[in-house]
Amino acid sequence: MKDSKQRRYQRLPFLSKLIVIGIILVFGVKPRLYAQKQLSLEEAIATTIHNNRRVKIDSAAMEINRQKTRLEKGVFLPRVELNTQVNHYFQQPVAFNTAINMGEPDQIGYARPGGKDQGGTDVSMEMPLLNLAQHKKVESSLLAEQQYGFKSNITKIDLRAEVKQSYFRIIMLEKRVQLYHQSMERNLQAFKDACSLFRQGKATEEDTLRIYLTFRNLEPDLLKIQNAIKVSKQTLNLLMGVDLKKDMVLIDSMTYDSLLVIPSEEQIFKEAMAHKPSIKMLEFDEVIANKNAQASRKSALPTIKAVGQYMLQTQANGFNYGQSFYPATSFIGVKMTIPIINGHLAHAKEKIAQLESLQAKYRQQVAWKLMGSDLSEILGNIRETQARIKAEVIVRQAAYKNYNQVLYRYEKGQSSRLDLTDAEYTLTLAESNLIEANYNLELAMIELERLRSTKVNV
Repeated sequence: MKDSKQRRYQRLPFLSKLIVIGIILVFGVKPRLYAQKQLSLEEAIATTIHNNRRVKIDSAAMEINRQKTRLEKGVFLPRVELNTQVNHYFQQPVAFNTAINMGEPDQIGYARPGGKDQGGTDVSMEMPLLNLAQHKKVESSLLAEQQYGFKSNITKIDLRAEVKQSYFRIIMLEKRVQLYHQSMERNLQAFKDACSLFRQGKATEEDTLRIYLTFRNLEPDLLKIQNAIKVSKQTLNLLMGVDLKKDMVLIDSMTYDSLLVIPSEEQIFKEAMAHKPSIKMLEFDEVIANKNAQASRKSALPTIKAVGQYMLQTQANGFNYGQSFYPATSFIGVKMTIPIINGHLAHAKEKIAQLESLQAKYRQQVAWKLMGSDLSEILGNIRETQARIKAEVIVRQAAYKNYNQVLYRYEKGQSSRLDLTDAEYTLTLAESNLIEANYNLELAMIELERLRSTKVNV
């Protein structure tokens, strides 16, 4: 009996070290204080829409489409050119004339009239009067410009969803960190109590070490969550297009509205069919392809242009332009071009555009079915998470009540330390599951918002 007590007291320094290690773990794993930047969800979304490079890429692409439309419209504007040419001939230019007799009856005579130095300048004008194919090209370009507006809206809607996902993920992980700290503090207190009981000979070494191991096993999970928070904040910074030197503190939180009313699946589907940007883009694909087909068909029709020219000419010898005459010639007229043979070019372009229109129609049908499937899945996830939240609230209340009862019995000596550890673990698990359920509901609501949104207002 005496030897047993001596061995027990010899182990006390070891258990004391465990207590010190436990205290360091609880208070050492807490985040250090840095300069902090408070960030609301609304501010994060606005910053992302303003700074993200994907938005800037879309803005540049929209400007490119506007310039393409400007090019197509420019075909209808007058084109005026100034041309000037000066030539020096080493022999006088030749002019053939049948009236000049060179000695042989079948030969056409020639002469060398004029000077060796010749110059001329003219102002030419050309203005389309009738070009039916170009009208369709302009209409197609305007539609493409509007279509890319929908593409820009899709990018912004996706970015808003990604920001919300990252934002709420950080909140969820930070709440789990708080739970781990609370659990470690409870386990630390249990560990202290076990060491005290061990010194008094009222607890075995095995029970004390079991509590210590339970306490230490929380450390890797905590470090994993803290690393996930760091990565999520980096992702959020990347989305916002900024490089915050301060540690961001999220000031919004996940909120569960038990009175939330969601429209029927049929109503949401009809709204999305009518206004969803990705669906509108596919509709525009079909309309643009039809316009291109019409343009190809009309390219086989005549085109009419108004043309005119004012020209000055002169000739001299020895570059003596100052003593030369400058007679003027001018005209105005109408030019008609009628395609006759173009190697089936118009027919082939029209056929390609018709096939593209058919492709766009098939893509719409596929998109409608996929959207219906996605909507059913999203609404199912919302109903499932709402039911899970209600259940987890009850489970957490029961787990908290159970923990208090076990703790009371333990303090009275009516329950074992192992019962208290199990009750603490059940409480932590219930709180963690409730946080996870709220997070999953937020994700489902984000996806529903993404499906229903037409644009992002910031």
